[in-house]
Amino acid sequence: MPYPTLPDSLRRVWEEENQGDYSISGFTRYSPGEYKQKVTQEINDETSFINWITSNAHEIKSVDAGNGFEDLAPFKSYLKDVRVIGMGEATHGTSEFFRMKHRMLEFLVKEMNCASFYIEASMSRCRYINDYVLYGKGNLDTATAIQGFTVWRVEEVRNLIQWMHDYNQSVSEEKKVKFFGFDVQLNNEGWDELKQFYTKVNPSYLLRIDTISALLDTAAVWSNDLFRMGGGTALYKKARQQCLEILNDIVLNEGLYRYNVGEEMYQRNLMNIKLIVQETASYSEIYNNLRDYYMAENILHLLNREKADTRVLVWAHNGHIEKDKGMMGGYLANTLGDQYYAIGFEFNSGSFQVRNLDLNKKTNNWGIMTFESSPEKSLAWYLDQAGSGKFFLDFRNTGTEKLKYFSKRFDIHSIGSSYSEYSSPTETTNLKDFDGLIYIKNSSPAKDFKGVILSK
Repeated sequence: MPYPTLPDSLRRVWEEENQGDYSISGFTRYSPGEYKQKVTQEINDETSFINWITSNAHEIKSVDAGNGFEDLAPFKSYLKDVRVIGMGEATHGTSEFFRMKHRMLEFLVKEMNCASFYIEASMSRCRYINDYVLYGKGNLDTATAIQGFTVWRVEEVRNLIQWMHDYNQSVSEEKKVKFFGFDVQLNNEGWDELKQFYTKVNPSYLLRIDTISALLDTAAVWSNDLFRMGGGTALYKKARQQCLEILNDIVLNEGLYRYNVGEEMYQRNLMNIKLIVQETASYSEIYNNLRDYYMAENILHLLNREKADTRVLVWAHNGHIEKDKGMMGGYLANTLGDQYYAIGFEFNSGSFQVRNLDLNKKTNNWGIMTFESSPEKSLAWYLDQAGSGKFFLDFRNTGTEKLKYFSKRFDIHSIGSSYSEYSSPTETTNLKDFDGLIYIKNSSPAKDFKGVILSK
């Protein structure tokens, strides 16, 4: 049974309801000779796959920025016709994954005309970060914390933001690199801006905005309560309809509102209400995974505002960037074709930061989890046969269609922001859903950032 993308409040319920329900639908009988031939062919196919990994692995010398680009040179060929580079992660708490993506951003900006960095975080909150990296407005502590996702509130992301800020101070305006969020969640900043907007264009809407905002606060609380989550879904549906009415008002009164507040404030608040509608829709129909659809839509919205000859780097979980149907990467691949390149990340063993649901089911308890070496026949086990601790594999341009094993489904680590004894640490993945993969043998936990929001 496929593992659905669900909010943390529903993940445990799904896992408890889908434990160990299996059936045998058929079997095949082999003669001794046929079975020996099958085993021999399986060994040969496996050996070919391992040999292909060893032959095509591009060693990565360091995961840290500031170490030159000689070992990253192959990316220039693989990404030359690509506009959107999706970079995943097998956990939301591995330091090496975060640092490697920082290094890739440095490479893409300096060597391949990358214009922007997009991350799986609140679009409205990340505007503060963009103002910081572009213009030096605000401060680094607030920029690190304000995006609202605890998984990114770490020293590794802080260092990336600081690098972007420092780089932008050293280049001309047209070469500066931008920072955007594309997720539909955490829109309180958007609500605040909508109130300022309607104070100027139509104050009669202010009470309605306060009422909907309070309704969504209740919906969020109920959705995290196992006994009331159905009521939370109903509240999200009710709020969605009311938010659509506000969106309709802003669209139908475009001329008047743009005249009163100007183009920038109008477009900013049009996007704010779109994000809120996306959020309410995503939580109204959680089993349809609308969040991935809307995240892809928001990336395309941002991409349409970039210059045609520039690239962007997209940071998200493996499960979002993969090109499987119904996932964010699948929507991007359907639209962009070969201009989208999805890079998965995998590790073998080690520790990572994660929210442990088993400590206390009602609060956020961030801790460290550790996995031993990956089991035999898992993807990490095969990757480890290459003998290198860090390397990159390109799937798109290196003859994978000749490998029978490439069409197999492999167990790959897949840990989001939370984990529990009910969670499976892996999911079964088709390598064809990625265009390439970065393997880092050992995982260490991301370093938690203890700073706070100092100012806005």
